[in-house]
Amino acid sequence: MDKITFAYKGRYFVRDTNTIEYLSAIAKGYGYSTGLVYDQDIFGVTDNVFYMPIINKMFSSENNVAKKIAKVKPEYVVFIENFGNLKWIENISRNLKAINDKAKIIIIRPLERKETAVKYDYLLTGEPENVFADFLRDKGLRNIDSEKLADLNTLPLPDKDIFSQYINFSDSYMTYTGKGCAGSCSYCEETAYKNEYSSRYCRRRSPENVISELVWAKKKFNFKEVIFKDSVFTIDALWLKKFLKSYREEIAVPFKCFGKADAVDENIIKDLKNSGCYCIEFGVQTLNEEIRKNVLFRKEKTEQIKSILEICGQHELKYDVDHMFGLPYEKLEDHIKAAEFYSNLKSLNRIKCHNLTYYPKAEILRFAAQSGDIDEKLIEKISRGEISDFFAKPQKQAMMKENACFRKLFKIMPLMTRETNSFIIVKGFWKLFSYIPNIFIVFLQLILALRRNDLRFKIYFKQYPKKMLSFVTQG
Repeated sequence: MDKITFAYKGRYFVRDTNTIEYLSAIAKGYGYSTGLVYDQDIFGVTDNVFYMPIINKMFSSENNVAKKIAKVKPEYVVFIENFGNLKWIENISRNLKAINDKAKIIIIRPLERKETAVKYDYLLTGEPENVFADFLRDKGLRNIDSEKLADLNTLPLPDKDIFSQYINFSDSYMTYTGKGCAGSCSYCEETAYKNEYSSRYCRRRSPENVISELVWAKKKFNFKEVIFKDSVFTIDALWLKKFLKSYREEIAVPFKCFGKADAVDENIIKDLKNSGCYCIEFGVQTLNEEIRKNVLFRKEKTEQIKSILEICGQHELKYDVDHMFGLPYEKLEDHIKAAEFYSNLKSLNRIKCHNLTYYPKAEILRFAAQSGDIDEKLIEKISRGEISDFFAKPQKQAMMKENACFRKLFKIMPLMTRETNSFIIVKGFWKLFSYIPNIFIVFLQLILALRRNDLRFKIYFKQYPKKMLSFVTQG
């Protein structure tokens, strides 16, 4: 029987892992056995809780990944290109070909890009679920280039077994109810996909289809929670109302989802709460309304955000807010304003801090160049996939220290009283956070998670020992 090995680097709770699960299920439907070589990137740039690059080097080795792939002697090795893994794929494919030149490398490229130095045998360009099925149906006789999109309702159940040795699905089950996003944020990868495939890329599975997956998964894993990873789970009120009714009747476990201040109202908040939603996450990104509107292309007004968060508080629905650092034109006053805003929120669970990520062709690049954050040479490197994240070290360093201080403050702000937060902000004591070790901030985050009974954060902590143990035992 033919053997297919998927290679992946990064944390689990993202789109690419869900795609691999579908591709594995598709391959099994065609009679192939499948496997996975997984670089979990512990403490790496994809780790959204602990970023410690020095320690990461102990756990992430491209040469070891290539050796693991060669050891299982697959006929095909499948990589899905994304905005940040091109160099990783390039190095592994080169190392793998040096060890075992019989393995045929398949690159699945969802977005058009300039040719790279990656060594491959087959290039499949288009939506992964569609072009991979065509490739297998064609028995690997040619490259595939297709603009066709998959019918999400006809996909097989995702092959969760492929990640089961790394992820405990009884703790948390991840799923997407659709693809794409109705928004057009200047910094977001979803906008890039929509620009590539047009607005038709944004589509959703039927409520019945999603429920059937969850019924199957609940029986198989007996999960304690569900996390819906759609960019805006609340975007379609009619779809949501029908789905939540079935969810209450057939699934009835706590869940978390993502909302948007202009895509939710009080009725939706009440329905989410009554259906088991224990936390909803909103992208605030900045309290500078001009930057939010004219640079990030987000339409929500600050008053609108404030209003919907107050409604969440009234109905005792916890919420996370996303805040972004490294934005073009940001100033110290923006962080102070954000700190004042966040310190007055009720039912705030966590402030999740993100660094601006530079994606090829993203509109944010234009603003970053105009503001002097990056230059044309860096943009060209980003376009080639050589650099794709904040750690590209933008030329403008003026806000680096301030960003680091407020990033630490925001992470522990919900742990402190409103009066304490106000005192820190007014007196300028936020500057002292530059001297607080990251490990101490992590410890305080753990205390916050325990106090708030934050299921997601507790799962992160629970997974880390298993991640490190799997590295030690599997080499």
